[in-house]
Amino acid sequence: MDRNRTLMKLIKVIFYFFFGLFVLLFGLTYFAERFFLPTQKSVVEQINKNPKYKLQFNTIGWKGQDIGFAEIGNDTAQRLILVHGSPGNWGNYYKVLDHYTLTSRFKIIAIDRLGYGLTSGDGEGDLDIHSAYIHELCKPSKGGKKPIIVGHSMGGPIAIDCAINYSKDLAGVISVAGSFDSQLEPNEWFRGMYKVFPINLFFSRDLKASNDELFVHRIALDKMKPRWKDISCKVTIIQGGKDNLVAP
Repeated sequence: MDRNRTLMKLIKVIFYFFFGLFVLLFGLTYFAERFFLPTQKSVVEQINKNPKYKLQFNTIGWKGQDIGFAEIGNDTAQRLILVHGSPGNWGNYYKVLDHYTLTSRFKIIAIDRLGYGLTSGDGEGDLDIHSAYIHELCKPSKGGKKPIIVGHSMGGPIAIDCAINYSKDLAGVISVAGSFDSQLEPNEWFRGMYKVFPINLFFSRDLKASNDELFVHRIALDKMKPRWKDISCKVTIIQGGKDNLVAP
């Protein structure tokens, strides 16, 4: 009898723990989106004040997936392809998309990676898969200029992987605060727990995608490390000396 009561108490504790966790995560997400993060509608409205170019949303098909992206700028100019971090979406680059000088000089494409925003599918930890569908957008301009890829945070290693696999089709890649050394990455063993029912029920699609790719990110970096020698296009690495998320 006492054993049954103890079990029921344990079940109640677990239930209230997960219920409280759900309320906390939901509340923090709502509060952040409501008071701190710009809404997609407000971002689009701001960008579309551009007197010459308007933001457009499009998709391309790739191996049964819809790859979504936002684009703006000079249709005949060199392509500037922007790759977000984890989690993220095209909106992380709204200040770039809203930059009149850049939109006049480039055709800017801000992609949503697999599992995020306008793009279908789930989170993907294989960097080669990311670079493969991004390559579908790497078209030269009418004047023959090859595109430039910019990656921020986890988008940095993805940009480098694009250079490893498709240097001949690129003018160059730029990594901003990208993580490249698996030994400097935190050992986030707990991410495996986030994939298990019922804990995974408390995560949005974006957070699930982020967890899936970060769970194997150290392995992906080790796989990429010996292939840097295959790069033949220009590479620029930008890293803050006091970055608290990515070790300098």
